[in-house]
Amino acid sequence: MNILDRADELVHGERQEEYGHPLDCFSRVAKLWSAILDVKVTEEEVGLCLMALKIARQVHTPSTDNLVDAAGYAETVNMVIAERERREREPFRFTLTEAEPRFEYVRVCCDCGAPADPASHVCGEGS
Repeated sequence: MNILDRADELVHGERQEEYGHPLDCFSRVAKLWSAILDVKVTEEEVGLCLMALKIARQVHTPSTDNLVDAAGYAETVNMVIAERERREREPFRFTLTEAEPRFEYVRVCCDCGAPADPASHVCGEGS
């Protein structure tokens, strides 16, 4: 399997199952880095910095894993941009709820907070 196929397999499979969508994971990381560094860090910058880490490791000790991970981080930056645009178009926010064995997303109405399907929800039904 080539590097790009392996990166795609990891990003859209194992890693997403483990860590959730990159937008949400990188958002948590960005908040932590912003607090530590006392500068605003975006989700895209998290992905780019992680790519830089893999490139630095590759320069020091070449390895296929570094290249797979760098390609994977490039894809996660793309996923972050696409998912943010998708969420901005929808009138619903995403809320984390604890479910076994990992977190999952539940759509809730921005106005009333009720679990909602954007195609059929009428505000007030769930409140």
